[in-house]
Amino acid sequence: MGVHLGLEQNIFGTTPNRFLISVVVSFFLSACGSDTRVIESGTGAPADPRYLYYGNDGVHGDELWLTDGTAAGTRMVLDINPGTASSAGATCFSRIGSVAYFIANDGVHGYEPWKSDGTAAGTVMLKDIRPGSATSLPSCPLQVGNSIYFFAYDDTHGSEIWKTDGTPAGTQLIKDINPGAASSELSELISANGLLFFAADDGVHGAEIWASDGTAQGTQLLKDVRPGASASNIGALFAANGGIFFVADDGVHGYELWFSSGSANGTSMVLDINPGSENSVPNGFELGEGILYFSAYDSNGDASLWRSDGSAGGTYAVQDIASPLIAQSPVELTYVAGLLFFGAWDSTNGWQLWKSDGSSAGTAIVKTIPNNGVPSSLTKIGNMLFFTLYETNSDVVWHSDGTQGGTIRVHDVNGTTVSSVFRFVDVDGVAYFAGSDSAGHGVELWRSDGTPSGTYLVKDIHPSANAYPEAIVPLAPAVTLFAAHDGVHGYELWKTDGTNQNTQMLLDAAPGISTGYPYYNSRGVVLQ
Repeated sequence: MGVHLGLEQNIFGTTPNRFLISVVVSFFLSACGSDTRVIESGTGAPADPRYLYYGNDGVHGDELWLTDGTAAGTRMVLDINPGTASSAGATCFSRIGSVAYFIANDGVHGYEPWKSDGTAAGTVMLKDIRPGSATSLPSCPLQVGNSIYFFAYDDTHGSEIWKTDGTPAGTQLIKDINPGAASSELSELISANGLLFFAADDGVHGAEIWASDGTAQGTQLLKDVRPGASASNIGALFAANGGIFFVADDGVHGYELWFSSGSANGTSMVLDINPGSENSVPNGFELGEGILYFSAYDSNGDASLWRSDGSAGGTYAVQDIASPLIAQSPVELTYVAGLLFFGAWDSTNGWQLWKSDGSSAGTAIVKTIPNNGVPSSLTKIGNMLFFTLYETNSDVVWHSDGTQGGTIRVHDVNGTTVSSVFRFVDVDGVAYFAGSDSAGHGVELWRSDGTPSGTYLVKDIHPSANAYPEAIVPLAPAVTLFAAHDGVHGYELWKTDGTNQNTQMLLDAAPGISTGYPYYNSRGVVLQ
């Protein structure tokens, strides 16, 4: 088995050893920011794309691989850490044009920032930030303009904010925020409006909200939200409306919603949603036509749906208290074609799928469906919503256009319903996912456009068993990559155009059925 090709897909299966994940990789993944995803849908695919990912051929360990969607064009780029040892660090990438940035260990310098253009000669370490075999613990890279930003540690400055322009000379410390060897405890790296936002502790003010334009002078504390050395526990940074929303505790109002445009004067609490020192804990942020939707606790201790345009007057609960049904504990907020969908609970109907147009009158249950669980895996696919509901020991796939009649179980022309195991992936407006069906097939690759004729098992890759297709990545028109196990070759790289006949294994990278247990929560990147 030779492929580590995924997009944050956590799989809960029963195959022994399917989730063997190294301590090092898990450690680095915990340092990755929340905005490092590269591939989300099949729209806008670049010309002549190539996919860079981590693979394992059973000889060289976890190393950098490249594919153009053909067997001949699928190869290891470079054995960065020679021999059977692995070079893979935090398996997350960022890119500028045709160059990817990532973290690797060559066995000599520890984990350091690297770049690759998909060739052996163009795959190089950018800088040995912490000289020798010690690691600089770089975080997942984030692209802002023509630079890549990350956190890294050296023995002189501790863990601080760095950037690179792709050259060794241009890979440099931006600012020693907490002067000397102490670290500034950086977290929450995100970009908005051409600026970098993050939380940092300068040793005086505690962990607070900062912004940077990539220069030392332009890297500044935006606001000491909780005055003094105590931290305001900045979290949930979300880019929207020319700045960022975030959650913080100023020591007076509890955890509330804040907004920053990137300046000191433009950083303030939006509203004390739960008045006084109690916490509203805004969460589940989703943007729809300039409006931020989220869940928050009010003074009654109930979690309900809120909306905000970034101003105090434009921040309020979507439903008023006179509404006949109040959606409580909204989860998985997902904006699709002018409607916000979410799962919520009420005392009459239990958990149901809800929708909202942003008004109290326009917030209602989409369709009352008898079920035993919370609507899950809400995903925008084209102009439709796909989701799952727990029914009779499985998560059955549904789709909705926001109407009662258009909210139905997904099924094929034979009436066969499907249960989804992993999350949905948008491939040019069609949902691809791993699922099992009521006809007795194991976990295989499915696709659906929401219609019976457009819903079918793509291929029974592992007959009478489970192929567990994972890491579905749209590469180009009629070329979608994924990893699967056919019972003969172990987990390998496959491709499909959505038809049975053209769904095939690209390469048996690690010959035979023996495998090295790949990491399915890794992330790859498409190079143009």
